[in-house]
Amino acid sequence: MTVDDRAGRIWRREAGFTISEVLVVITLIGLVALIAVPNVGAFYRVYRVRTASDQLTGHLRAARQIAVSQRLPVSFSINPSPANTYSFTYTIPGQAATTKTYKLPKEITVTNTPTGVLSYTIRQNGTVSNPTTPDDQNPTANYVRLSHAIGSGATDRYTITFLAAGKVAVRFTR
Repeated sequence: MTVDDRAGRIWRREAGFTISEVLVVITLIGLVALIAVPNVGAFYRVYRVRTASDQLTGHLRAARQIAVSQRLPVSFSINPSPANTYSFTYTIPGQAATTKTYKLPKEITVTNTPTGVLSYTIRQNGTVSNPTTPDDQNPTANYVRLSHAIGSGATDRYTITFLAAGKVAVRFTR
């Protein structure tokens, strides 16, 4: 409140927004939503395939770590779509076999070369039988590819390779 010294009257200031200010803000929010909302679905699909790739490579590395640290062989198998599962198994002497099985999201396409279940055996020294050939940049066999259409005709692909020395590599293409 302000006081007018000349007449001793109290004046109240009007608080609030004009209708034109409110309409401008609503229009701006609408334009931002018009641009952002369609992209949210694409961002989510990109996130899903990237997360699945990170999960699979992390478990390949974990299986190798178990083989080296426990000094025992670990079997790792990947089942392509529609199963979209992978598992690894190891047996500590004197104990029952331990199997860890994981499922990838159904909307992600999992393909192997050659087709069918892809199996690796990770030896006690960390080397791999049935490795990717010839290398992680241009594999011709024994690799897995995760892909998912993200919209506008684009598809994200992650090629995961497991080399003879135990190196896990991921190559992204769109």
